[in-house]
Amino acid sequence: MRDLSNIRCVQCDVSNRGIFHTLEDDLIEKIDREKTVGFHRPGQILFSEGMPCWGVCCIHSGAVKVYKLGERGEVQIIRVLGPSELVGLRPLVSNEPFAATVEALENTITCFFKRETIQDLIRRSETFANEIMAHLAQELRLSEEMLMAVTQRSVKRRAAYLLLWLYARDGLATREGISAGALLKKKEMAQIIGTSPETFSRTLKALAEAGLIDLTHRHIRLLDEGSLRAMATIGGTYI
Repeated sequence: MRDLSNIRCVQCDVSNRGIFHTLEDDLIEKIDREKTVGFHRPGQILFSEGMPCWGVCCIHSGAVKVYKLGERGEVQIIRVLGPSELVGLRPLVSNEPFAATVEALENTITCFFKRETIQDLIRRSETFANEIMAHLAQELRLSEEMLMAVTQRSVKRRAAYLLLWLYARDGLATREGISAGALLKKKEMAQIIGTSPETFSRTLKALAEAGLIDLTHRHIRLLDEGSLRAMATIGGTYI
């Protein structure tokens, strides 16, 4: 396992892409001193729905899924988060418990910042406070987009939207395409768009037969991004 002691915020490309990139040097050194680095194996729960929020995790490497359970125990994946993205910011700001469960999809390294650390940064840096507001606004927009995709589109349109969404996300795609085995199983992809694994598999096969994707056991490679984008569009706008 990688040595976690050498992960430094002052040298971290990941933190430079997230909300911490505007912090002054002395504040970067502060979060570096106060952070806790953790390693999580696939399937390990980082936070459970209903538990108090004691701080924020920044994903250094790897990926996690955020999901809720329905009344019958069915899983609905809300988001997939990768490097530089944050877990726990909304419940921390709103002083609420976690509204969903967060689970590692692969070997994942996170940096945990206590509630007190984040609150102190907000008090000391107006720029950082503005970054948090912008981040929360972006999260709300992405949630609205995914809700629209799930409720207003056919399964084929939802699948096209999902593939484009996943492929665009940093760290979730490889040169071979979107991982359909090592990172996200097809069952989990189906859970994101609210359909059954069987229906999702048939939809992927139809997209492959139409020449829009190349489908193998482990990967989904996008062949015609333009047609997929047109398929995922509502009212002339891709959201």
